[in-house]
Amino acid sequence: METASTESVKRVGIGLSMILAWLLFALGFAIHPTQSTSGAEQLRVIVATSGRWDLAHILILVSLVLFIPAVLGVIGLLQQRGAWLGLIGGAFVVIGVVFLAAWVGAEGFASSALANLSANQQAALAPAMHAIIVPRGALSFVANTSFLFIAGWLVLAIGLFAARTVPRWMSVAMGVGVLLLIGSVLSLQIGAVGAAALAVGVGGIGLQVLKGPHETREAMPV
Repeated sequence: METASTESVKRVGIGLSMILAWLLFALGFAIHPTQSTSGAEQLRVIVATSGRWDLAHILILVSLVLFIPAVLGVIGLLQQRGAWLGLIGGAFVVIGVVFLAAWVGAEGFASSALANLSANQQAALAPAMHAIIVPRGALSFVANTSFLFIAGWLVLAIGLFAARTVPRWMSVAMGVGVLLLIGSVLSLQIGAVGAAALAVGVGGIGLQVLKGPHETREAMPV
């Protein structure tokens, strides 16, 4: 009984994480204020939209925590077919989560702290803000390495599509979502649409996980 109960708790935790992770990520992107490449302008934006700025980054940070059990669930679906893609994609996602969380801390929360200073102090710190939003030094490495997060989900989508362990529309939604998410470097709105597509694909898998393993097996041919 204890084993069955433990497996049930794990299944529910993984299923809910799959449903909520990309949903919260998409919401964070959707409400994220405008990005600027000017340190002074970005500080003005943060001051004017401080509540949205903080909430957006909190939602994204919480979603990153949920991505760990979510990706473990996807890897579990690739244990028999596509195991190597599951391992590589999962490793990329986990490494990406670590560096993306560091980036959110710097770009989101450190900049929010700067925006709460007096106007004179903000003017003096505008170059520091610029160095954050156009990352320099080690922060540049953190920002670039965080793209492994996106690469990992693309590898997992390919693995699921090839292995057919879930309905193919789910893996296609994931792949399309990842490609759109790459466009977030050009527009936050594009990134939000991509995250929403991933929420549909991964969330659909999460619903099947919640229903039980037999639901996943029965849905394969679609």
